[in-house]
Amino acid sequence: MLAYEIVLRELIEVKREELITTGMTKGLNSDEVLTISQELDLLLNMYQLITALFVSF
Repeated sequence: MLAYEIVLRELIEVKREELITTGMTKGLNSDEVLTISQELDLLLNMYQLITALFVSF
């Protein structure tokens, strides 16, 4: 596993925890939860793209 992949996985895990915590304290329909969810989606999409490119080479 490459260093940037490890860092990205750690960022994903931190963002996931932030999403869970914020959802529990502010409610799943809060604007803040929506923003964090979108940020998590972006990180997951980046991870998927990077791993797909790595596998194809």
